[in-house]
Amino acid sequence: MMTIHSMVIYEGNCIICRKYFRRRYSKNQPAPRFCSKDCYALHMKDNWRDKNYRNNMVKKHKDNPTKYWLGKKRPDMCGDKNPNWKDVKGSFLKDGYRILYLPDYVYSDKKGCILEHKKVWIDSNGEIPKGYDIHHKDEDKLNNKLSNLKMLTRSEHMKIHCSFNSLVL
Repeated sequence: MMTIHSMVIYEGNCIICRKYFRRRYSKNQPAPRFCSKDCYALHMKDNWRDKNYRNNMVKKHKDNPTKYWLGKKRPDMCGDKNPNWKDVKGSFLKDGYRILYLPDYVYSDKKGCILEHKKVWIDSNGEIPKGYDIHHKDEDKLNNKLSNLKMLTRSEHMKIHCSFNSLVL
């Protein structure tokens, strides 16, 4: 082992393939035991079948979720801790539109989400027919008042947006 500032160079053999390797790692971390991600994946696959190992990893995950993240939702990025979270409960923004998480709502997609302006329209006017879009009259995607919404065919909607966005050559 050689020391470089707070980093250490580890030299040793991989516990899976027995290949010699050198790896730089922080003094605060345990010494590496694998030469590659592939060997680590093989190790995890083999050990994951062992109930004691699996329970130990799950316990570590619960004690320190950011260090032992096992592919579950990251607790440090859920809800109001997520930088995309907005004040409206259960909503977030995508492409400038407010999306509501309403898994029990009839018109939600398979992830349980619906665009807020579509929900406002459906609640007051009923279902949106196929081939129709809801247009924001003032072009403000967050102004979802019913007075600002208008139902248009997809082609009419595209004509309006293409005329605003067309370039003069």
